[in-house]
Parts: sequence; structure tokens; C-alpha cells
Amino acid sequence: MEDKLIAALKSMGMDVSDWVQVSERPGKEPFAKEAEYKANGYWGKIHLRNTGELYILVITKAVKNWKESVSKLGLKGKVVDAVGGILWLKESLETLNDDLQILSSFFEKNSTEGGSQSHSH
Repeated sequence: MEDKLIAALKSMGMDVSDWVQVSERPGKEPFAKEAEYKANGYWGKIHLRNTGELYILVITKAVKNWKESVSKLGLKGKVVDAVGGILWLKESLETLNDDLQILSSFFEKNSTEGGSQSHSH
């Protein structure tokens, strides 16, 4: 599953780090693996628990409050938390690609609109 996740992110042109084991605190057994990613306009982590649960953290400066935007996006994963410019989604392999495409299109559209507005006469 780890290889499929990394391949999916890289196929979308994202930079992705290696997986790192994460624990609740030092000295405890790892309960998950995380890989950092960076895309155009946003970045974050893929969080894969040992139980198979998959989460994605989305961080951006382009969104001041996700709660205002998230309902309009039509994401397929479950919104776990949406505070300020930080969004946590619970995903599956089936929904992850679709949601990353939705997010990438959202950021591309916002950057294009912002750019065209600043160049209008």
C-alpha cells in the first residue's frame, strides 16, 4: 500500500519524502508511518496507521478557513478536522486520487483567478 500511495502522489507531480515511523511519544511502539508531500499551492503529510487507516493532512496559505471551502469541494474522503489553513481527511486508496485531483484543481483555479484579477485593467 505504501508504494501505491507514493506512486499516486508522484504521478500527480508531487514531491514526496520517504516513509518515517511515528509513535505517540518517544520510546513507544510506532503506530503509523508518515510521508511528507509538496504540491502546487499546498503541502502536508500522508499518515498511514498500522491498522490500515489512511489520513491526509493538507496545509496551505491560500485558504484562511477550510470550513468555508470544504463543503463546496465535494471531497470523497471524510473531513476529520478543518481549522484555518489546515485540513485533515480520512481517505481510502479509492478516494485519495480523486480528492487530490479536486484539491489540485481548486488551488490551480484560485491561483489563476488571483493572477488574472491582479493583471486586469
